[in-house]
Amino acid sequence: MYLALLGVLLVAWIFRVTAFAGREDWIETAAIARIPGPIVIAVVVAFYVALLAIALWPRERQAKGEFHKGKNGG
Repeated sequence: MYLALLGVLLVAWIFRVTAFAGREDWIETAAIARIPGPIVIAVVVAFYVALLAIALWPRERQAKGEFHKGKNGG
C-alpha cells in the first residue's frame, strides 16, 4: 500500500521538476538549495530502487539457527 502512495509522490515530484522547469534543464531544476540536481536525482533513484528491492524480496524465508521447524526452542 505504501509503495503505491510513494509511487504517486514520485510522479508528482517528476511533474514538479519537469513542468515548472521553464528555460532551465530539468536536471538543474531538481537541485535543492546547494545540493546539485544530479545528486538529488541519484538519491531519489536509489531510494526508489531500494523500495522496489524490499517490496520484491521473497516472502518465504528460511529460519536460521535456533528456529528450525519442529523445534520448540526449549
